[in-house]
Amino acid sequence: MKKIKLTFAIVLSAVTGLTFGQCDAPTNLSASYSNNSTTFTWNSVSSANAYNLEIKQHDGLSWAYAEYSTTVNTNSLTIQGIMQSLIIDWRVQATCSAGSSAFTETQFTLPCPEATGLNITNITSTTAVMNWTPAAGYNTYISDFALAYRVYGINANWTSLGHTQNSSLSISNLQPNTTYEYCVNQTCPYFNSSPVFGTFTTANALCHAPANLSSNSIGNSTAQLTWDASSGAINYTVELKPSTSSMWTAYSSSSNSFTANNLNMGTTYNFRVRSNCNGSTSAFSNTSSFTTQNCASNGINNQEWIRF
Repeated sequence: MKKIKLTFAIVLSAVTGLTFGQCDAPTNLSASYSNNSTTFTWNSVSSANAYNLEIKQHDGLSWAYAEYSTTVNTNSLTIQGIMQSLIIDWRVQATCSAGSSAFTETQFTLPCPEATGLNITNITSTTAVMNWTPAAGYNTYISDFALAYRVYGINANWTSLGHTQNSSLSISNLQPNTTYEYCVNQTCPYFNSSPVFGTFTTANALCHAPANLSSNSIGNSTAQLTWDASSGAINYTVELKPSTSSMWTAYSSSSNSFTANNLNMGTTYNFRVRSNCNGSTSAFSNTSSFTTQNCASNGINNQEWIRF
């Protein structure tokens, strides 16, 4: 009788071991993140009819504090909206008709995703507007954007533009006709995204035509020409001609004045001025006129008479 009981115990033990051995623990756990969705996958267990999945924040607490648990019939699960930059622990258990396997556990770090669609609008000589598209799942309660810019190509220090929860920001105090590099970082609760970069070039400075042309110190063959200085002008082009001529003669002046020489006596002249700026020129000013003196000496001047 003892022999029969022992034999039954050995057989039962073998069957029991075989039954639980058929429900293997899942292997090759993997997680991926895209467009605010986290997908968890693992290898199928041949005898499993379902899987138990649990998730918790990687904070050292036990699985009694799991923040998410579910049962699925396939070897994958996609969850929307898990907090960006969060480090999580997750584990999977196979359930079979005869019982459940041990849990297989691993860890996954959700990214802090980068902004996309960087572009610049409203570019002037001194201002521009930066624009970008936040990644899916961007939450203004826990995230914002940090921005900076610098002159492109010279490894200058970055100028911080601070933080904003918006998806655009204006930049001012830029230099005309200059290429700038800018970067956008999304901030997240635990770490920031990688920076994304863009470049833009400011417009040429507005070049205004000079105003208030005047002439003075007019002699037989010379005249002093002046005008108001034009903001942004590097130098000026002065054009001069007799009023009866259709042909202008051009001169250059580094300041807002010019001395005209070798003029004809008693002749009316027209003149106009154009500003030359960095990369652009203005229209010509309105035309102004002056007439040289006609003060010719008469008589013989090679003798001097002195009366006593």
